[in-house]
Amino acid sequence: MKLKIEIFQDTETGQWCYDVPALSIIGTGCNSREDAERLALEAIEFTLEEENDQPAEGAEVITYDVQIAKAS
Repeated sequence: MKLKIEIFQDTETGQWCYDVPALSIIGTGCNSREDAERLALEAIEFTLEEENDQPAEGAEVITYDVQIAKAS
C-alpha cells in the first residue's frame, strides 16, 4: 500500500494543512509546508501505535510491524 498524504495551503488563512484519507486524519494551521509534513507523519505514527481497540470475543489477533518511509 502506498499511503497518500495530501499537503496543501489554505487560501483563506495562508497556513498549511494535511490530509491522510486512508486513516481519516486531517490537520490544519501549520506555519510551513515542512511543519505540515512533519505533523502528518507524527499523526500517522500516533494512529498506527494506538492500541485502544478491543478485539471481538474469540477473535485471533495478528500483529504486524509497520514502518513509514518516504516513497522514491
